[in-house]
Amino acid sequence: MSFPALPLMALFVDPRCGGKRELLAAAAGKAQTVMLTTSQDGIRQISKNMSGRGAFAGLLIAAADDASSIEIGSTRLTIPGLYAYENELRGIGGALAQGGFVRLLGRGGNRPNDDILAAMLCRLTGVE
Repeated sequence: MSFPALPLMALFVDPRCGGKRELLAAAAGKAQTVMLTTSQDGIRQISKNMSGRGAFAGLLIAAADDASSIEIGSTRLTIPGLYAYENELRGIGGALAQGGFVRLLGRGGNRPNDDILAAMLCRLTGVE
């Protein structure tokens, strides 16, 4: 008897993310991983890589962060800036399985807008 394969997660890692070796090791066999390029727009890299690849169980984004910003690729994530990516984020949401999730990893959690930014990513991808 064979069982259908469970959908994998998609993990996108900014190379400046702390602890990336441990994260990649933990994701082995559970997620399709992509190392983002710092010279290109991170949201667009994610959108391009997820397009047409099936239904993922979830999206994990391991961002580079410091005391003042969160970055993926060449993109500095801001709440107002996310609206410029509505089409890409909607496409990313379309690549997720029903009940899929979006998580932003590597956040220091000390900036006042971190939770709002994560909630906006979920809302704009259609995952709530």
